[in-house]
Amino acid sequence: MKNKISLLLAGFGLSVLLCSCVSTSATAQKIAIVDVQAVVNKSEQVQALKQEQQSKMQALEQWIKDAQSDVEKKELQADKDELVRKYNDELAKRRDAITKEYQEKLQEIDDNDVQTMNLLGQYYIVSDEAQKAEDCFANIKKIDPNYNDLYRDWAERFIQKGDEERAEPYLL
Repeated sequence: MKNKISLLLAGFGLSVLLCSCVSTSATAQKIAIVDVQAVVNKSEQVQALKQEQQSKMQALEQWIKDAQSDVEKKELQADKDELVRKYNDELAKRRDAITKEYQEKLQEIDDNDVQTMNLLGQYYIVSDEAQKAEDCFANIKKIDPNYNDLYRDWAERFIQKGDEERAEPYLL
């Protein structure tokens, strides 16, 4: 019984000591909370890039309206279908070019941002640019070896492309 009480008192004393140490160290530390996204969004470079991107998207929207107008002018359904196929191919190329340029310019602003590198790598995956995707992967692992979101994201992109075999290493 005496041993149990001694042990209980020793445990209580240790917990009081730990609590006092924690409270002392907690008051000595200062913590700053920074909204990184807000800081990045205020960057002049990012703002300029966003503005440029918005202009390109508006131009693309106008191009789509013009394409729809061209299709409506065709009388035969076969001609309409052929023109729609042509415009869809061109739309995909333009959209991909805009996206790729945006990602690359964003990377130039901060090539140490793993999230940007991750997005760029995903773009390269869906664009069948395997070597560039692997370069992004290597850079991400060099910058932040613990950044594990890329495994899920890249696996999803490979699965989206129907390439389960290439997705598998990222799922493990």
